[in-house]
Amino acid sequence: MNLPVLIVGGGGHARVLIDCLRLLGATVIGVLDRNPALVGRELSGAPILGDEESIAAHRPGEVALVNGLGWTGGGAPRAALFTAYRALAYRFRSVIHPSAVVARDATLGEGVQIMAGAIVQTGCAIGDNALIYTRASIEHDCVIGEHAYVGPGVTLTSSVRVGARTLLDTGAVVALGVAIGSGCTVPVGGIVRRDLADGATLESSHATKD
Repeated sequence: MNLPVLIVGGGGHARVLIDCLRLLGATVIGVLDRNPALVGRELSGAPILGDEESIAAHRPGEVALVNGLGWTGGGAPRAALFTAYRALAYRFRSVIHPSAVVARDATLGEGVQIMAGAIVQTGCAIGDNALIYTRASIEHDCVIGEHAYVGPGVTLTSSVRVGARTLLDTGAVVALGVAIGSGCTVPVGGIVRRDLADGATLESSHATKD
């Protein structure tokens, strides 16, 4: 997708994306942000053009959108933004940092973001709008659901399943073949050795497999 890029949502994650997009040779025409005080300013050199209603100046097919929201608000705003703009026929560009390693047969959904130094091995499938952060390691045959967040330094051993809208926070480790449901939370440094049901939060940093 070689269309000019419009980032929706400003902030720290958007700055990371702007840097990555420039490394990829993309043209970032601007940022949309709800804060009216930011209009006319710049974010990492990209102009802040207005709030989300300013998208009307760009028809679907004229620009590619990039989701600039991270995991703020438990990931719900990020997922809602993606869903709302897809309903209006806009498409989201995937962003893969040049230093990331992604197997040729890995399947990536729309709007996937894979940050610097991350590894996605053979046979993996990454759902729409999923975010794979810096130096995350996803071994072979893992499946990551839509809108999921795999934080910096997370390690997924082989054949792990991660449901939609699940948070795997910084440094989490998931053992071989474990299935984590949708809407789950694994905290910083959490070690998951057993399956987690939908909506579960890992209470201990070490969950023992039954």
